[in-house]
Amino acid sequence: MPYSSVTYSGDGSTRAFTIPFDYINTTDVTVTVDGDTVEATISGALASCDTAPANAAVVVVIRATENEEPVVDFVDGATQTEADLDRAFKQLLFVIQETLDSIATIPGAAAASTNVIFSVAGSRPAAGTANRIHIATDTKQISFDNGATWANCSPAHTGDVTSSAGANALTIGALEIATTMLQASCVTYAKIQNVSATDKILGRSTAGAGVVEEVPCTATGRSLIAASDAAAARTLLGVGADAAQSISVNRNGVAQNSIVTATDTKVEHTTEAFDASGVYDNSVNYRLTPTIAGKYLVSASIKLTNLTVNKYVKSMIFKNGALLFSARSYSGDSAEDVIVQAVALVEMNGTTDYLEHYVYHNNGSNRNLDGITNATFFQAIRVSA
Repeated sequence: MPYSSVTYSGDGSTRAFTIPFDYINTTDVTVTVDGDTVEATISGALASCDTAPANAAVVVVIRATENEEPVVDFVDGATQTEADLDRAFKQLLFVIQETLDSIATIPGAAAASTNVIFSVAGSRPAAGTANRIHIATDTKQISFDNGATWANCSPAHTGDVTSSAGANALTIGALEIATTMLQASCVTYAKIQNVSATDKILGRSTAGAGVVEEVPCTATGRSLIAASDAAAARTLLGVGADAAQSISVNRNGVAQNSIVTATDTKVEHTTEAFDASGVYDNSVNYRLTPTIAGKYLVSASIKLTNLTVNKYVKSMIFKNGALLFSARSYSGDSAEDVIVQAVALVEMNGTTDYLEHYVYHNNGSNRNLDGITNATFFQAIRVSA
């Protein structure tokens, strides 16, 4: 007999039904007629329906004790009465009884004490009593006694969980347990659906929220994601730690004297305003040798002093020892200082290519190169790959 419910058959006239079990609050007791809750007054050992249930109607009087909050709040130093203690222990007893009753209502189970067995896997009794369920407290595995053998209803937690395609429930005899919710972190990487091909990222390319999709990637993109830090990413992209790899050099105000007429003469820039990558030689060869391939914007400027009437001077950019680009400027009707600047966009291979700054004039006699920093200089900056 259940601990917390009783079933009657209606006769069309009887409204009051006996409550054979104890309860704490009248609100804990309800009456259903053919599965629907009906209005009833609970008083003492009687549940009185407002309307008499029809003939042969299934009338169930059931108790559901409060199980979220304690019915008694004990306070330090207060006198504990018998009534309070009884109510507290009754709440615990009644909730246990109602739980046992709910287990006993599993289809095919006659009584919780005999049809639901809890023990370690090694202590499971011999099969032979149909419809029993055994729950192993160590492996959390559920078995069903079919009258001859114990059939596994769920795999041990230490093994794989498998299911047919599209299934979302686990059936144990006549009992169905939903498996649509998984415990957090219980699915390992090895159990996730295989990715269809190399260079795929799991995420979403479709606008808005939704299921996970395979987002196409490339080998370069994958390597960029895997780069350990920003410096590694720049190296992968070919821009290096110093993406610009720039220089600015000059003669620091010191003249370069006796520039021979009608002769290509290298300008010896001895001072570096900046050269973070150390790619300019300012003491021997006076040349720029970039270590990162790409296109460089180059500016080469000179100031030649006292150029005679109607003569010219050229500022020249040499690549690998040969003239690449030059610009010239003429003196006027009297001797004067002349400034000329050559600008070029040069592609460098980042290994063997080098650039040098040269000066040429046709004065007819040697002239001096002014070392002023804002007129005689050589500059370069990497602008693209």
